[in-house]
Amino acid sequence: CDEEEDEEALVYRSAAARLEGVDMGEVKSLRKLTERVTTERRVLRYLREQDRQKDLAIFEDSLPYCSPGTPLLLQPLGDSEGASPSSAMLLDVAPWSPDEDIWFTALCRDNTLRMVTVSEVIDVALDVPLVTLEPGEFEAIAALLPPKHQWLRDGRKSLYASERHEGSEGVASRIPELPTPSEPPEVLSQQNRVAFSETQVKEHPLGSREDAPQLLQAARVVAKARPSVRKLAAGGAGAAEDDDTSPAWRGFQALSACLEAYGMLTPEGNVTDIGAMVAAINAENPLFVGVLLISTPELDQLGPHHLAAFFSAIAVDMSRPDVFVASGPSDVVLDLVEQSVDTRDRILAAQLQHGLDIPIPLDPTFAGIVEAWAMGVSWAELLTMTSVQEGDLIRLLRRVMDILRQIPRLPYVPNDRGVSTALRLQSRRALTLMDRFPVSDDVTYTVSEEERLDVSSDGLETDMTLPEGQIRGKMGWSEGEVSEALGSEDMLFDYTADASQGSSGASLGE
Repeated sequence: CDEEEDEEALVYRSAAARLEGVDMGEVKSLRKLTERVTTERRVLRYLREQDRQKDLAIFEDSLPYCSPGTPLLLQPLGDSEGASPSSAMLLDVAPWSPDEDIWFTALCRDNTLRMVTVSEVIDVALDVPLVTLEPGEFEAIAALLPPKHQWLRDGRKSLYASERHEGSEGVASRIPELPTPSEPPEVLSQQNRVAFSETQVKEHPLGSREDAPQLLQAARVVAKARPSVRKLAAGGAGAAEDDDTSPAWRGFQALSACLEAYGMLTPEGNVTDIGAMVAAINAENPLFVGVLLISTPELDQLGPHHLAAFFSAIAVDMSRPDVFVASGPSDVVLDLVEQSVDTRDRILAAQLQHGLDIPIPLDPTFAGIVEAWAMGVSWAELLTMTSVQEGDLIRLLRRVMDILRQIPRLPYVPNDRGVSTALRLQSRRALTLMDRFPVSDDVTYTVSEEERLDVSSDGLETDMTLPEGQIRGKMGWSEGEVSEALGSEDMLFDYTADASQGSSGASLGE
């Protein structure tokens, strides 16, 4: 142990010696700039990967149904270093597959025959006319496909034929040269942010020094050194301790910066009224849930069964590839989930920009199950709609109820900037619809009478497919019904008034 400390002390002395005569304030500012470059590059990679995954999902759905001759843009072969993407045309779904994925045969513009999966496809040019095939040409090219043992693998999800046949040259020459697709706007914007942050590093007083990376490494060594090592090396150490570089403090600063960007904290570090409301939310990512509640007016228009289904997408993160779910939710729920993707992406980008990695669940896999339960489907029928075990299903539904029962309790924000009264009311309705055995009981999970609000599942409208006999009619709550509920003293919880203020109706009036 002493030998280890002696070695650490030597490293500490070396680092401190490198920092002698260097302005530690400039080292600190350079470190922050380089960290920003790293973060901006990570956000750029994430945005590109996200855009790529969207494209792959589209290709997986569309390619099996595309006609022969559909123009494609493929990744260059792995042994063609620095080569441009390869223009090609689709032939057909491959007659055999080397693994569990779907493979496709294609003819490239350079007359190479290839077998690829969607991971090798850069673009499917559906807006470009099909490559014209004369009678018999498709069959002739299909006959040129080599047998299994003659295909060569290029190291990725791609096979190619080594021989180029004269019989396919005419068709290959008619394949159009496709341009590389342009980057989406969010990626272009992030590229500008990366370029700007890199320019800031270059223009920094220490940025042009060849030993700038070594200075930053030395500063990290000095900052992370243990007190015992500092004491041991005190005779040769000339650099002061930099306490604000500790991981815990930097994490706190990153979280504060992210919350300040969304108006939850003031620049002085004080909690705003909206920040206090978000702080009261118990969820995996309270910021995401809070932003959705105050920035999605469509929530006020949802029926209680739709509201419960939507909140399942942000409260439940149980996705597994082997899960069976018989029916998805209503279109209105799916549309709102899709609309929320942009909010999730912006918050995730803001978190990454500040060096935070907090998960943001948004998955409607079980929304149909939750909507069916709120519609009045029996427990036995609900079990037939999914492969999820009973215990997991109860836990899933209770997590949705946990979110719903929080909403009426959230602190009020002045000037209608917080959770609306209509949403608080409809959350209580949704909670009441879900408050049925065995999800709730008198022992393990109970909902008090003051949390409930009388509502019936009869008349609820849905376009999802439910077990026979469970499809309901039209549902909606009228303006008169809302007005009547608004006038009642027991409609909402009053968490702002003290005992002397009386009912919640009085505090709302104020």
